[in-house]
Amino acid sequence: MDGCVLTAVGTALRQSGENGEGSIEAPASCGSRNASSSGENLHPNATDSSCVLAETDFAAVAIGGLVILGIAGWYLARNKQVNRVTPLVGPTATSTPVPMTPIAVTSPIGASTISDDEVRSFVTNHYRAEERRDLDYLLSQYAELVDFRKYRWRDKAFIRDTFVANFKRYPVHSYTVSDIRVVPSALQNTITAYFELKFFSRDPASGRSHSGHASDEWVISKTSGALKIVSERGSLEYDEAEPSITPQSEP
Repeated sequence: MDGCVLTAVGTALRQSGENGEGSIEAPASCGSRNASSSGENLHPNATDSSCVLAETDFAAVAIGGLVILGIAGWYLARNKQVNRVTPLVGPTATSTPVPMTPIAVTSPIGASTISDDEVRSFVTNHYRAEERRDLDYLLSQYAELVDFRKYRWRDKAFIRDTFVANFKRYPVHSYTVSDIRVVPSALQNTITAYFELKFFSRDPASGRSHSGHASDEWVISKTSGALKIVSERGSLEYDEAEPSITPQSEP
């Protein structure tokens, strides 16, 4: 912009000089008279008028130039002041808030807080309770709905009736648990326990008894810090029947 102003000033001055045909300088005839051969001025008024016009053109051009220079100087001074005072401010980048999604911390699939020792104790205590016919403790180990042996899905009422019938038939029970293996499940806080079981059951009144062994598979889940049986399956094989121990009646 500063170069444009100076160029405009130079152009104006040059055009003024060309239009005045070199009349920026006062004519040499100003202040003197053209003499004739006899030394007298034949047209004194004409000479004076030409001189006055030349001087007037010169003054006008000079004043115009000064005005243009003054305007240019004012503009340049103002432009420098503006450049010095007003900082160049670029566009301000605005940041769009990005909502932060909380990262849910979850346990990996199959993660369990159930220890092997906890499972072994749980299985062993089950059969100790069955030996002493502790029905309440036995039922506390089961979930509300259980995949129970060959009967499939049953509730606690059905399981209770099954234990009661077994206790009436064989009041005496003995169990030996071995080879308890704990396998993590695909479900969280759930495991599968595999173990071998030897049993002996007897009715002292009738002398009936039976024995055998079983391979059991339990699915155990931890709910509210307590272990629960959610599935109880297995295979059962009986030994040969023992002879009756009922004493014979006297003849």
